[in-house]
Amino acid sequence: MSEKRVNGTLIVVGLLAGALLVGAVLAPYIWGGLVAAGRRWALLSSLRDLEFEKVARRTVLIVLLMLVLPAVRLSGLNSWKRLGLGRVTGMHAMTLGGVVAGVLSMGSLLAAGLLSGCYRWDGPETAAILVGRITAFAAGAAVVAVLEEVVFRGVLFGLLRRHMRVLPAALCASLVFAAVHFASPEPPVGVVHADWNAGLRMLPYMFTAGDFSQYHGIMFVTLFSVGLALCFFYEYFGSLYFAIGLHAAWVWEMKMGMTFLERTNCAHSYLFGPSEIVAKSPAGAVLATSVAVAAACLLMVRGRSGLVTGAPAAWD
Repeated sequence: MSEKRVNGTLIVVGLLAGALLVGAVLAPYIWGGLVAAGRRWALLSSLRDLEFEKVARRTVLIVLLMLVLPAVRLSGLNSWKRLGLGRVTGMHAMTLGGVVAGVLSMGSLLAAGLLSGCYRWDGPETAAILVGRITAFAAGAAVVAVLEEVVFRGVLFGLLRRHMRVLPAALCASLVFAAVHFASPEPPVGVVHADWNAGLRMLPYMFTAGDFSQYHGIMFVTLFSVGLALCFFYEYFGSLYFAIGLHAAWVWEMKMGMTFLERTNCAHSYLFGPSEIVAKSPAGAVLATSVAVAAACLLMVRGRSGLVTGAPAAWD
């Protein structure tokens, strides 16, 4: 294994491990400061009941985002183009195309649930509230899509792609992408007084047994397939714009489904999962897998850079 490949692997491992450890160390101090602020100022009184586990999870995420910049510089991904965000011809059309593809695919799934009676409308009473929530969800989905695409496809897949062929790089990046969504610390005893090592003590409980139930397994397959699809689209287009649009549309529609739809008993209950969370449904897994297969076929048909035959990316 070449020195360049070893360095790239170390950067990926260091980025994830560093975010986890630094976030765990900082979390008790951040949580303590927020709770103290809630006790001191009435306007922030809601912070008194803030759960330490949630603060720890968000602290790790923030640290991960902060470490992306030095990781980018160390890895050689030191330009917008190498991150998949350079100015290219048709970038706006690609983004819009991804949004349309996401709206149509996820919309078809939600529509099938409504028509089959597995979902029913449970939206707000006024149009103003509906429009406000839809707009807020769209803005949030756009932010999530940009951040996750830059981190997981631009940095992680891009770095692995520099040293691997398309398929193994996509498999590794998608495995990390899916696993991160299950990182939800649930210690056996809730934290009341956070000592300096309270976050570190939660690390063994980052992944709990409940994460491996039947529907959580389906959710893992869904997220893994989503990750593969987005990696393949990044490779196919040579930029992140289509993947960002697709990702944002999926997040937006899933959030709307979770908010405005209610799960009911129907003849196809198993197909649509236990709740309004599409990612936990077999139908969602089938959709994500189908999109991943379609993206893989696009790469193979193009022929210039196949899944297995395409050489590692060369950056001059």
